Amino acid sequence: MMVQMSMWLINRYYSAYNLLFKRAVLAQVLITDRSVAVHKMVEEESHVIHRLIGSKMTDSDVEKMCSILTKFCDVCHLDDEPEERHPMNQVILFNNGILNEIFDLVSQDVDINLLDEYSGLRKVFAKCFSLLRLMARGNAVVQNHLFDRLDALLSCVGAESELALALAEVFTGNKNTCMKVLPHQIARAMALVAQHGSKAPEFLDMLNALVKVEELDLPLKRNQAYVMKYFMQHRADVAQCLDQPKEAQFKLLRSASQSPESDYMIALVDLLATCAEGENRFIESINQTIYKVSDVLAILTDPAIPNHNKRPFARFLLWVYLNTAGGLIESGAGDLPHDANMWQLFGMVREDLSRMAELAVESPQLVRQLLKVRVLKKQQGASAKLADERMSMETLPQITIDDSSSSKRKIPDETVHGTLKYIFEGALPILNAFFKNIFLKDLEEYPKEIDEINKLVQVLMTFVNAAMPLLSDEKYSKALVGCTTCLLTVSTLPAKAIEEFQNKYGSGIQLNWDARTEGRKRYEEYYSTEEELNAQLNVFALNYSIAYGGENTLRAQIGFPSDFEYTEIGSDEELPLGKEFQNHVNCFIDADRPVSDPLKFQLAGKLVEQLHISSQMELTNEKERIEQEILDVKCLKLLRAILHNEIVKLPDDFENTDTKELSRVRQSDLSRLIEVISQVQNSLNKHDAMLKVLPHLSKASDEIVREVLGFLANMLYNGNEEVQESLIEYFYNTREEKFFLAVKERMTLSSMAWKENRALISQHQAKIEEAIAEMRDLQQAIKEGRVSAEAMQGNKLGSMLMSMQASRSSLRGSASRMRGSTAELRRRLQRAEGSMSQIRGSQASLHGQTSTQSAAAAGGSKDRLGNGQAVGLLPENRVAPVQPSNVGPPSAVDDADIEELAMRVVMENENLQMKDEGYIELVLRVLAYICDGQNTRLQDYLREQPDNIKSINLVAETSRFLGLTYTSINKSNISLIIQIFDTLVEFASGNLSNQAVCFDNKVCDYMNYLLRSKQSYAKFGLLDEMSMKRSIANLIFAMIEENVKHQDNDPAELLGGAGIGTSLAERQIKVLVGVADEVKDTMDAESIRNVFIDCYRRHLDEALSKESQEMIITVGFKYFHIFLRFRDLDKQSNFDFERMIEKDADAEEMRLIWDFYQSNTMSIEVLKDETLQKVYFRVKDQNVLREDVKERFKYEVDRTSPTNKLRDFSDWLREIIKDIKWQKRVLSNPLGSFFVHGWKAFNILCIILSLTISIVILVDWTKPDSVNNPVPVRTDAAMYATYVLGILHNILSLFVLISFFLCNNPYVPSPRQIGNFWKQLVGVAPKDAEEGEEEAGGKLQASVFSFSTFYYIIFLAFSILGTIFYGYFFAFHLLHIARHNQLLSRVIQAVTKNGLSLLWVLIYSLAFFFIYALLSFAFYRGLYDSTTGNFCETMYQCTVTVIHRGLIAGIYDYLPVPSGTPFAYHLVKGIFDISFFIIITTIGLNIIFGIIVDTFSELRDSKWQIDQDMTSVCFICSRNAYDFEHHGEGFEKHVKEEHNQWAYLFFILHLDETRFNDYTAIELFVWRQFDKERFDYFPLNKSMTLEAAEDNREEAKLETLLSQVSFLVRKWKEEELSKERERERLRQQKWEEQHRNSCDSSAADGRQAPRRPTAGKRKPDAGSAMLEAAFK
Repeated sequence: MMVQMSMWLINRYYSAYNLLFKRAVLAQVLITDRSVAVHKMVEEESHVIHRLIGSKMTDSDVEKMCSILTKFCDVCHLDDEPEERHPMNQVILFNNGILNEIFDLVSQDVDINLLDEYSGLRKVFAKCFSLLRLMARGNAVVQNHLFDRLDALLSCVGAESELALALAEVFTGNKNTCMKVLPHQIARAMALVAQHGSKAPEFLDMLNALVKVEELDLPLKRNQAYVMKYFMQHRADVAQCLDQPKEAQFKLLRSASQSPESDYMIALVDLLATCAEGENRFIESINQTIYKVSDVLAILTDPAIPNHNKRPFARFLLWVYLNTAGGLIESGAGDLPHDANMWQLFGMVREDLSRMAELAVESPQLVRQLLKVRVLKKQQGASAKLADERMSMETLPQITIDDSSSSKRKIPDETVHGTLKYIFEGALPILNAFFKNIFLKDLEEYPKEIDEINKLVQVLMTFVNAAMPLLSDEKYSKALVGCTTCLLTVSTLPAKAIEEFQNKYGSGIQLNWDARTEGRKRYEEYYSTEEELNAQLNVFALNYSIAYGGENTLRAQIGFPSDFEYTEIGSDEELPLGKEFQNHVNCFIDADRPVSDPLKFQLAGKLVEQLHISSQMELTNEKERIEQEILDVKCLKLLRAILHNEIVKLPDDFENTDTKELSRVRQSDLSRLIEVISQVQNSLNKHDAMLKVLPHLSKASDEIVREVLGFLANMLYNGNEEVQESLIEYFYNTREEKFFLAVKERMTLSSMAWKENRALISQHQAKIEEAIAEMRDLQQAIKEGRVSAEAMQGNKLGSMLMSMQASRSSLRGSASRMRGSTAELRRRLQRAEGSMSQIRGSQASLHGQTSTQSAAAAGGSKDRLGNGQAVGLLPENRVAPVQPSNVGPPSAVDDADIEELAMRVVMENENLQMKDEGYIELVLRVLAYICDGQNTRLQDYLREQPDNIKSINLVAETSRFLGLTYTSINKSNISLIIQIFDTLVEFASGNLSNQAVCFDNKVCDYMNYLLRSKQSYAKFGLLDEMSMKRSIANLIFAMIEENVKHQDNDPAELLGGAGIGTSLAERQIKVLVGVADEVKDTMDAESIRNVFIDCYRRHLDEALSKESQEMIITVGFKYFHIFLRFRDLDKQSNFDFERMIEKDADAEEMRLIWDFYQSNTMSIEVLKDETLQKVYFRVKDQNVLREDVKERFKYEVDRTSPTNKLRDFSDWLREIIKDIKWQKRVLSNPLGSFFVHGWKAFNILCIILSLTISIVILVDWTKPDSVNNPVPVRTDAAMYATYVLGILHNILSLFVLISFFLCNNPYVPSPRQIGNFWKQLVGVAPKDAEEGEEEAGGKLQASVFSFSTFYYIIFLAFSILGTIFYGYFFAFHLLHIARHNQLLSRVIQAVTKNGLSLLWVLIYSLAFFFIYALLSFAFYRGLYDSTTGNFCETMYQCTVTVIHRGLIAGIYDYLPVPSGTPFAYHLVKGIFDISFFIIITTIGLNIIFGIIVDTFSELRDSKWQIDQDMTSVCFICSRNAYDFEHHGEGFEKHVKEEHNQWAYLFFILHLDETRFNDYTAIELFVWRQFDKERFDYFPLNKSMTLEAAEDNREEAKLETLLSQVSFLVRKWKEEELSKERERERLRQQKWEEQHRNSCDSSAADGRQAPRRPTAGKRKPDAGSAMLEAAFK
């Protein structure tokens, strides 16, 4: 409780300005005496009501309460006009919180068994519901408020009739409430009808109101179906009055006074007629079983039945038998054209028309008022105790008419009202439908019918002239004119009469009359100033609140340096603007702690705790419930804002771009922002946010559900795996079904809205066509001059048509002054639309809470606020009549403009835009985030919840929802369609079961429709179209990308043997083998081809930006890769491109397009789950891979074994990708691009300049006079040439050094790396030293302390020194040629590769030189002659001399033995010389030469082996070239197209440039393997070509075996047949011999000749049986 109250206080503190603005926007300034008096009265009485509600009321309290409620009821309608609402007083009552007080009163628990004892409470309830009805009349805010409490209201008992009347007002004139009503609410209402019957017939009127939208005059098919469904369930209780004998029914209908039973029967028939409206064959058939056409005509022609009771039966006849979905014969109305009862009915209608025409002429004001009054039977209810009160309050006075004899006759208002309603709602539609669709003129057999028609037309024209000026309902006027026009077409009246009517009413023109009642006129006159003042005040307060909120940018709201939009105004995830809200958010964030510290968001856990407490509370008091709802919404917004403030910092196109081609700085910033978002999500998740927030999805409040969904979307943003894991634990541990039921309910609401809107739009198409015809008639009337311009102003269509003509004339007249103004006008309109959107969005944000929330937020009964603007306060817009002098001659308007204007007229009055009541786009985004990153467990759980009582397949639900929406695509819902596809992509990626569900729900058919339909995309822009096609391509690819490994056994046999049903078996087979083949067979190859061809053509449009061109061609590549994938799957050549285009006229262009896509596409084979997969991908630029890198890779990669080769290849991939990224960064700078691309040219130019300078030196230099002078003698030309060339050489050397650094991404080694280098040099380096160095530097990076770096620095230094010192140092640059010659490089490498070995040999040799120097110094020092350069006076001199002379000529040559020495001296000296020669000259130098030669040979052999490996073995799969030459299309094609090693590099590069969340299943698998430094995805020893060849070989073996067995069987049969023939021949011969031998004896003895033997079937032997079995 402490947490809850603390949160409430903090919320009040940080919502002060917000509440102030809400009060100001909804405030009403009362400047009239009546309004002030009403306000005072309500303020005083509301305290009394509040006191009485909290206590047990006595009889006096009941009377007091009823008296107060009666006062409130009296002020809700105009004086003396109970059918006219009082908008100002309605708002006063609402803003004083009366609605909430009533809810508290009627929501009290009442024991139904003791209800009769609480008669006073019943009376109070009746008054309350009557007040609710009057407050809801025409007030959308109150209607929506009551609808939110519909379930609770349907449970109220005690005053059912008044309750039903109040609920009927909720649906009257409110399309949204009609479309949002749920099936169980309709079922509850029908149960109340069955329970109370004639005691509360008003429930039938309530159902009638929700079945048909009054403002659109169109039925809702869904509601019709539900009403009829529950009607049939309760028919025994509901339809008793219809099942009674006909005499009893006629008795009820003929009663002069209305009774509850008759009212119930009439209301029921009216409901059935309304349900049949719209040509529903099923409902019509049900109704035809209730009343036959003869029964209906009998009722309509009975003169004793009042017209009020006939009206429902007339509508029943119209919609069940005349306007039907079936034929007349099928409905049993085939004899109606000449049925006597039908024509009797027309005669009675003619009499009624005549009487009403007279009445309209004599009492026009009263007739006008009666035409506006709804059905008067509601004046009498089932409660006799309240009848008198309601009659006194609502009954109209009787109409008194002077007849011709000047005597007074009184006509009851019920009779007149009933007759008028009967005529306009029953008789006229029947006449129109009968003579338009059914009547067949037959003058020979039925000559009297035409006379009846002429009489009827004459009376009808008289009625038109009398009643037309009194009509205020356009529906009535159209019905009257349409019926008269239809009858005129079949009548034989004089042409003059018909022409007069056509000229006056034929174009639908009406007189400009004022249909307002006197009371309405007085109201508008008295309250106009007050309403205008309040309207201006509300607009001012709204604008001020928008200004206080500040600019909707990141910079203004959270101080982030960006002008991107902070929140999307008007969306489902909108957040409040302004510093007040941001300060409230900052209360729960510790700004002094880093984001990585979980304590930073410790206080945010209090928000989560408050929501957890709220989910466990049960509140019965309305005020407490509203206050808690407000607090929950605010806590959810604060939690969402904590995440939103970090998410919104990401780039605007972060989720829409496929690649992240960003600078390194921006990439690091992006990674940091993503990491921050993940840390915030994890911090909130540690407070069990998912566990404690998700239960709020079951709340009844739509706003709470919306906020919970928005919070889930932010928590799961970017596929946070930790949050996903928490969600899985929540599902598994709690086995909670609330989430799935809530999602299903949201989808159901949106599905219902889609279905109903689609049905309404299809029905409105007829109205649009009618408006188009009317507009054309108007234009023709203007052209012919049959209609004056002044008269046109009285007609809405005419006024709009003339306005269009005037605008066009004005535009043409000012064309010369508006050069280029079209674009400016468009910009102004866009700015104006943006401003209006912001105002509307801000207003929505101000009024986002329900009315009850706002009421409690304000605190106290006096300051309680409502939701939205007060309905009825703003006066209707009135257009001033155009002055006759300003009306010019009409100008031409083409048919397209007429259709546009007609559409605008219809849509202006009848809003048919789809309103997402289920926040379906937000729901779908949450579902997509749940599966983001291909979380298989969540994908499966969303499809099936095996541990729940009821499993809901959200994958199937989403697929079916796509089936509802894909045909109704437009600019307003394109984002929803894209989100559906994106969600399905997340469901299907890497999940075969979900792919099968998508396919079974006809997703492929929907995609075919969208790809084939070009008109659908004409309704929205390029970005939306490409986004749609991209999402479709992603879904197709998710369903076809993987090859599924087939089982050894037939899946069908396995599942069939398991006893699984047929449909389930088919689904399981798809799961086992995938749906790729089915998708390929279902998708349209022509559509796929047309998309990527169209994308190529469109991306060539130079008018498009580079971003748009790239987006288009990216989509084209996706469909091209889909086409290639289909071609791989296809076995019947349906995707043969050449065959598809061979008959096209532009086949050559298509081939060029194909070549473009093919040249920029690569493919690789990947091993996943022991199955080879083929992946196609786009390569934007193959030049990013440098040739020198390729060469280094070829000869430096480890080829010792296939596994080592792939392992080293993976390491090289990382280094090459790192190098490519560095190159992209450098090349993005023009200067860097210059140095990188000029690397080779700079080096070549340096070499050329060095050669040129050397030639100049060679030709020109001469010796100086002094031997010690190094300065050569040069000519002036040579000197100047040397300086000029030297300066150029200096510049190019500098360029070479810069290019070296830019190309090799140098790095500074760490002290540890330097230490490891020296340890490695002396041979004591640790094992991981080399790996650490490679990780730090890489194979393609150069250290600043490397030999190459020092070389190029010396290169530049020697160039400068060469310029300074006459050119001497330029000779060094001649050696640079070896750096760019492969042969010389290998020669140098032969020396340098084993340089360390050579160094150690040299050091070892120095030891021997030192030994011989010691011996020379000790024994042969005298032999050294300093005059000849042999010094040995010191040990140092002696050592240098030994090394110098010994290496060149040997000791013997420069130490001759002096004469006169003994032989022993010569012997020792000889040993000394020979040992030196053997050890140093022979062994030592040969060792060095051997190392060099061996190294060179090793390099040569290595190169040969590498070249041999590249030409004979596949680098990827390590299979020999022999295999591919014999199976497939050759080894060269294999290594270039199938297993191109560089294709794997570009694929990894493609993955690195793609967002992790956008990976396909195979891409995600490869990336995870690559990231873990595993190479299992490489197809080692596997290839699709070889596998296909093996399959073919197996098939060939089977075919060979089959042919051999067939040959054996055939051979055996031939042999058996020949043997059988031989046996038959022998039997024949034997029979002939017997016949000849017995012929004579048989004649004498009379014996019968033997019968001829017949050949029978011989039983096959065992061998034949075996052969036949083998054959089978």
